[in-house]
Amino acid sequence: MKKFRSLKNQNSQSGMAILMVLFFVTMIFFLASEVAYESTVEYEFSYADYRQLKAYQGAKSAVELSMFRIMLFKQAQAQFGSQIPDKSMLDLVWNFPLMWPPQLPEDASLVSKDDLKSVMEDSLQDTNWMATISAEGAKIDLNDLDSPSEALRKSVQKQIEQLIKNRLDQEDDWARDNRNLVPEEIVAHMVDYVDKNDESLIGGGESSYYRESSLDSSLPPNRMFRTMDELYLIPGMDSVLYEYLSPNLSLYGIRAINVNAASTEVLKSIDPQITDELAKEIKNRINNPEEGPFADDKDFESFISRDVDINSFNPDKIPLVFNEEAAFRIEVTSEYKSYVSSITAITYDIDQITKSLETTLVTEANEKQANNNTNNTNNNNTNNTKANNQNNSQNNNQTNNNQNSKNTAKQEKPRLVFWQEN
Repeated sequence: MKKFRSLKNQNSQSGMAILMVLFFVTMIFFLASEVAYESTVEYEFSYADYRQLKAYQGAKSAVELSMFRIMLFKQAQAQFGSQIPDKSMLDLVWNFPLMWPPQLPEDASLVSKDDLKSVMEDSLQDTNWMATISAEGAKIDLNDLDSPSEALRKSVQKQIEQLIKNRLDQEDDWARDNRNLVPEEIVAHMVDYVDKNDESLIGGGESSYYRESSLDSSLPPNRMFRTMDELYLIPGMDSVLYEYLSPNLSLYGIRAINVNAASTEVLKSIDPQITDELAKEIKNRINNPEEGPFADDKDFESFISRDVDINSFNPDKIPLVFNEEAAFRIEVTSEYKSYVSSITAITYDIDQITKSLETTLVTEANEKQANNNTNNTNNNNTNNTKANNQNNSQNNNQTNNNQNSKNTAKQEKPRLVFWQEN
């Protein structure tokens, strides 16, 4: 009996030991599974961050390459611009889209394809990206609504008003539902947004038009627009009008309109005489490889003279330029193993644009002085002539100095004034 009990106790202890071993093995397996799972999750997150970082670095390198193209264009323009009959050839340095890896045409030879494959294998660039550069000077500068130049302020007002009128002239539901919209009032609210006083252009206090907004205590801010989305705060603005206006507006314009890069809508905003048909003809002329872009204002006016009255053309004296661009928008999209990164950057030649504004202000001041002195005596006219000659001499000296500084400035890396990552 005692022997049976002893054997029973031994079996019971053995069973307990087996259960404990199974328990500990299960716990160890559970802990190992948890550690493996956590490690896998950690690895996936780390690898996802790595892939996103690779996509971002690919986009950033494409922006740097685009800035290098702009710098090359500036240098070539400064050194060889006067020697090249067709200056539009230099635009190819910056205005054609660039991608990696390069895409060869289907009829490319096997040798070309093999060469490209060899280059790609030797390259450290393992992301796919597309980079485009566009002329920011082709757009209307929204912040010129508070320009120190009165003529520039008024011309920008008229342009934006014309843009809105052109949108209202379209035959769609939005245009029909907004026939009572007054473009002058919307533009007046834009001016109130940026000017330094509290009195609205259409009467009353500026803040009274924002009382329905939750931000009414801080509106209008009486400062420059910082983002294009601030247009949504303007009374009378809706998503349809915003989507129409925003592609044609900029916060980093060149104090003029680059006709050779302007969109159809911006061309039509210069003068109501430029219809859809004429705007398309202008674009076709610009893109025609045999004729190329317009060389200057005389070339442009000669082309449109058959369709518009040149004597009454551009009554608001909107500044039009046809030479080199001073502001560029760089847009890059990069992809690495299904992870995407996008960067938008804007370069700005502040020196060139400042000189352009100075020229505008000097011209405006001289015109006002000439108008004020129209009925003065001959003696005063003589004095004015001497003063004008002196001003011209100073301007010529300044131009020469600007030209000298221009040749050295072209060697500098383009200045970034805007950077947005997505």
